[in-house]
Amino acid sequence: NFKHTFDSTGREITADIDYAFYNNKSRTELTTEIFDANDQKDGNDVILRGNIPSNIDIYSAKVDYSHPFKNGIKLEAGLKTSFVKTDNQVVYLRSSGSAWETDDRSNHFVYEENINAAYAIFSKSIKKWELTAGLRIENTNATGHQIKSDSSFKRQYTNLFPNAGLSYNANEKNQFNFSYSRRIARPDYDDLNPF
Repeated sequence: NFKHTFDSTGREITADIDYAFYNNKSRTELTTEIFDANDQKDGNDVILRGNIPSNIDIYSAKVDYSHPFKNGIKLEAGLKTSFVKTDNQVVYLRSSGSAWETDDRSNHFVYEENINAAYAIFSKSIKKWELTAGLRIENTNATGHQIKSDSSFKRQYTNLFPNAGLSYNANEKNQFNFSYSRRIARPDYDDLNPF
């Protein structure tokens, strides 16, 4: 983490570099019993043992800059990049009664993602009013490989995310706000399982 203040006006730059990793090891045993309409057991039990490891590495870096101008306008801008690799497996063994054999439910999925973003936000206070307007551009590059079926995909796309806000400070206890922003929701990385 880094922070530098240029002068007393509030001009500053901050930078962060982060690394996070998750190493999840999960074991499960599933027993399925089948019964007919008369509640009589039908056939043999299906017994599965599962080994479900998941490894996730997340690297990110960002730089933010803040610059207040003399006319009351403030600029905030920044850049961010992130790289993610997930390696999720599901290895099921099925009991045949005398031995354990690999089950068809087993799978392995590797996902890599790079997101690059830049943003700028302008804000200004005018008496009891506060105005903000900004734009973020985001470029995503993702690849996925399902190893068992040897199927892969590659996605590259760029999106714009505008935002705007208007606030009115009526008094110390009352403030009225209006805001608009476009956002994106992504799944958690541990949700990216082999299926």
